[in-house]
Amino acid sequence: MRVGKHLVSLFLLALLLLTLLFVILFFSNMGAVMEGGYVGVVPVKGELVTDTTDSFFGQTMGVRETIRELKNADDDPSVSVILLDINSGGGSVVASKELMRAVREAKKPVVAYIGDVGASGAYYVASAADSIVADEDSVTGSIGVVAMLPNYASLFKKIGVNMTILKEGKNKVMGNPYENLTSEQREIFQTIIQDAYKSFKENVIENRNGKISTDTFDSIADGRILNGRQALEYGLIDAVGSRELALEKAAELGGITGEPKEKVFAPSHSILSGLFGDIGYSVGKGFIDGLQENTPKLSAKVI
Repeated sequence: MRVGKHLVSLFLLALLLLTLLFVILFFSNMGAVMEGGYVGVVPVKGELVTDTTDSFFGQTMGVRETIRELKNADDDPSVSVILLDINSGGGSVVASKELMRAVREAKKPVVAYIGDVGASGAYYVASAADSIVADEDSVTGSIGVVAMLPNYASLFKKIGVNMTILKEGKNKVMGNPYENLTSEQREIFQTIIQDAYKSFKENVIENRNGKISTDTFDSIADGRILNGRQALEYGLIDAVGSRELALEKAAELGGITGEPKEKVFAPSHSILSGLFGDIGYSVGKGFIDGLQENTPKLSAKVI
């Protein structure tokens, strides 16, 4: 009997301790909300592509996954402000623009932090934030648009390989790797790139909202890269400093008192991504894409 009562007492004590622990955790989280809430951290990493893709070499996360997480942070009642944690050299025009628009449409304040790299399309995304903080030695800028079209015509001629192309419409397969571009086709491609570049510049000027003049922006929007100190001088960013400074600015915009607490909103990666990493994926994908480039494709990137 005494053993039974002893076990019951231990069980009740354990239950009491668990209940106490739950109450402590609950009020700890409630305290964060009462103090102003969490900083919702949304990572923006690697190449910016529209949809998530998998291969043997790993995974490239599409911006639509990132946009979904951004909206989750925006709708989360415990989050007061959003921090974009950026380390990306850019990507496709469409993907960069989609994510930039999502940042612009966020209901809550958004702070962008640029660590190692926030260039090209990644800067395009950052420009829509309410404030941009970058490490003084980060790589920013690289504002421009590029499209690269491989051409094997001279090589095939040298080794005696011919490609027969049947088509309707003289420009149907323009840019294919087996024929040289005509002057008309080059002009068509150039017009498309110019339109994307114009849109890029106009959106950045609008997003920066008077923090950089059109003339100043035009003087550096030539594809050059800048470090954080130079980017601040030209008005591309609002402050240089560490990630901690970005968190402090986010807390300030979000009305958070005390030390800001982070809540990460990140898409999950596949096992392959963890095994092979982003570098292996990028190298392998580039090699495979090069072998499989049998149809013309304009893959414009903001760079």
